[in-house]
Order: sequence, then structure tokens, then C-alpha cells
Amino acid sequence: MMVSGVGWRLAGEALSTPCTRHADWLLVPTQIDEGKAAQLLLPTRIDGLHYVANSYEPSAIGQPPSEHILLKDVFADSGALLHAVAEEDRIDVPHSLALLLEAARHIGAGRRTLRRGLDISEPDTYATGVLSMRLAAAEAAAEHAGRAIDAAQIGLTEQHRTKAYFAAAAACIAAADAAREIRATFEQNAEALLTATPEGEPAPRMTDLFQQVGALRLEQHRCSPKGL
Repeated sequence: MMVSGVGWRLAGEALSTPCTRHADWLLVPTQIDEGKAAQLLLPTRIDGLHYVANSYEPSAIGQPPSEHILLKDVFADSGALLHAVAEEDRIDVPHSLALLLEAARHIGAGRRTLRRGLDISEPDTYATGVLSMRLAAAEAAAEHAGRAIDAAQIGLTEQHRTKAYFAAAAACIAAADAAREIRATFEQNAEALLTATPEGEPAPRMTDLFQQVGALRLEQHRCSPKGL
């Protein structure tokens, strides 16, 4: 990484997680200021960034290998740099952003598992509705956390950073719980879980709502799987 004006120029070859080109952002570990650890947050579609394995598509079978990427004079401005968080200062914007990225990973895994489960089975509309609403709640929490982090980057008070941290932590927890429940439903004894009556039935109005959401999810999935 070489200094270039108010930013840096990157060149070389690296390994990335599978399906990186399908993501929106790329987190690149680097070193600055005499070896101090930091990270660069770059768009996955940027001039000079090339994906060697450009024919790879997401797959539900097995663990795909890492992919090679080439960086040819990629420019990263100073706003893309995320400094490492010190242990004594954990409630900071970079740490909140790390939690938000973890939440996004869980949400993506939940979406993929739900879509795969709907492809290979005929789940109960109630169960589908519950899973869909939990995933939607996690997505809403992540959006709220993103706005809180944006505010923390502008605001100068500790209150802004604290609110961003709480919002990101809540989003991460909600997303992890939703992804875990979806995975358990479709991958661990799916037949029994999809037809079982949940303990502690909610009010009739809420049950109807779950049924409607599940029916809508199933209908949309059959008509346009790519739209989910």
C-alpha cells in the first residue's frame, strides 16, 4: 500500500472469502504507521479490483475455497480506513461497524438457508411466517444500526458512539438468533419442526398474521425465487 495524496494506492494479489464479488463491500486488512493494524472498507466493484475466479457462483454444497483477487492501482481515500480498536476503548465506531458486518453475515446466511429450505421442502405457512418475520426484524435492526453508526461518525459526543454500539450489538444478536432458528428449522429434523405446534401460542390475530406472511413468502418464492 503506497500513500497517494489523501489516500492510498493498492497493488498485488490476495485471497478473499468465497463469493466476494457478490457482496457490496470488501474488508481489507492492512498496516499503517510503522506496522499499526488497520482495515480498508472498499466497494467490491471498484476500478482496478479484479476477481480471478469470476465464474464462481454461490453453492449450498460443501465449503468453497478462497478466491484470488488482483489489485491493480486501486485507490482508497482516507475515509475508507478503519483503525483498529484498542481494548480500553471498545465502544467506538469501528467496533460498532464490525458488529454490523457480523450481523450482515448472519442475515445473508439466514436468507440463503431459508431460500434453500423452501426449494427442497413444503414447509408449514405458520413456520415460514415466523422465520420470515424474524429475518425481517433482524434486517430492520441492521438498518437502524447503520443509521446510528452514520450519526456517530458525524457526532462528537460519547452518547452517539454508545447508541451506535448498542444498536449494532442488538442487530448482531437478532441476526444471529434468526439465522440459527432458520438453520435449525430446515437442517435439523426439518420434518418434525415444520409441522410441530409451537409452545405458547400467540394471540389469534398474531397467528393469522404469521400465516399470511408465510403464505406470501411461499407464493413469492415460487413465482420469483431471485426476488427474495
